Amino acid sequence: CLLGVVRQSAGDVAEAERYYLRALYLDPTYHEALVHMLLITEQRGDERQAANYRRRIEKTGRRGDRT
Repeated sequence: CLLGVVRQSAGDVAEAERYYLRALYLDPTYHEALVHMLLITEQRGDERQAANYRRRIEKTGRRGDRT
């Protein structure tokens, strides 16, 4: 996920998305990766996928803690 943050800050959103999706493959409830993907899909205008990430975030019930 951290590599996604680095790539996104460098302006490479497509590569950042690959890293976030890889993090979610390894841990489907990874809150930070879910939030980043929510923001990317909202910026892209993909409301259906953004709603999916929003539901997944709500389902985890976490507020960013990794414990």
